[in-house]
Amino acid sequence: IIDGSDSDASQDEVVLLVALDSDGIGACTGTLIAPNLILTARHCLARVGEGGVACDAKGNGLSPGSKVLGDRRATGFYVFVGPNRPNFHKGDVPIAAKGQKIITDGAKVLCSHDIGLLVLDRKVENAKIAPVRLSEPVMPGEKFTAVGWGLTEKGGQTSKRQQRTGIEVGGVGPDKGSN
Repeated sequence: IIDGSDSDASQDEVVLLVALDSDGIGACTGTLIAPNLILTARHCLARVGEGGVACDAKGNGLSPGSKVLGDRRATGFYVFVGPNRPNFHKGDVPIAAKGQKIITDGAKVLCSHDIGLLVLDRKVENAKIAPVRLSEPVMPGEKFTAVGWGLTEKGGQTSKRQQRTGIEVGGVGPDKGSN
C-alpha cells in the first residue's frame, strides 16, 4: 500500500496468504468474503510468466508476465489473520486455515481476469467477513480504502498490515472494446 499507515483489528477481514510450493514462497493479500472463502488476485493463485503485466485496452496480454501458466497447488496456501506479519523465524506461527480449492474463470491471461477465489480447508475461527456490495456498480469519483500486505514504495515488506484511505476511483472497465 503506497503511502499507507498501519491497519488495525477493525480490518481483520483482510488476511495474509502465504504460498509455499515447488515454485517457491510468495505472499499476497486476501479478503474473507465467507468464513472459508477468500477473494484475492489471480496472480496470487497462479504461476505466471516472467516480468511485469502489460495489457492493451481490450484486455489482451502484451508481455510474458501477463500469461497464466497454470494454478499453484491449492493446498500450498496458508492463511494468517491479524494486523501483524507472523514472525516465521520464531516458529510456532498459528495458521488460521489452509487452501483446499482454487476457483477462477480459467483465462490464460491476467488482463481483465486478475481475480480468483481460494476455498479453505476449514472456517477461519472468529472470522470477520468483508461486506460485498452487489446492489450497485462502482462509479468513477467514488472513494475507498485499500488494505493489505505487500511491498511498500521502497520495496520492503512491513511488519504490519497497511491501509490507505480516500483513494478515488479513476475509471471503471472493461472498456466497450473488451472481450
